[in-house]
Amino acid sequence: MAVSLAEWSVTADPASIAATAANFIVTNDGTTVHNFRVIATTLPPDALPLDAAGLVADEGQVEVVGGFTAGLQGGNTQTAPVQLASGAYVLICNVPTHYEQGMYTNFEVTAP
Repeated sequence: MAVSLAEWSVTADPASIAATAANFIVTNDGTTVHNFRVIATTLPPDALPLDAAGLVADEGQVEVVGGFTAGLQGGNTQTAPVQLASGAYVLICNVPTHYEQGMYTNFEVTAP
């Protein structure tokens, strides 16, 4: 499935899939370096807990199930394989300040 990262949005196509091993094909369509995190949560996408400095989503307080933390340069693409169970997820960029600027989206995984 395709994911687009740009200043300041995350877009997944499609926005839901059946439970499976999935390959997120993540493209940085912006010019700023981004990363990609897949978080299993029932929280609204804009309500993830923040770290003490308030700069990133606190990954120690949520269930990160995949993605990558290495910086993805503008115009580049990276694949993130993830095993997904049915449930609610949030896809984010967790580079400092990017999550707070709106780089998140809901993602749903349905029963196979």
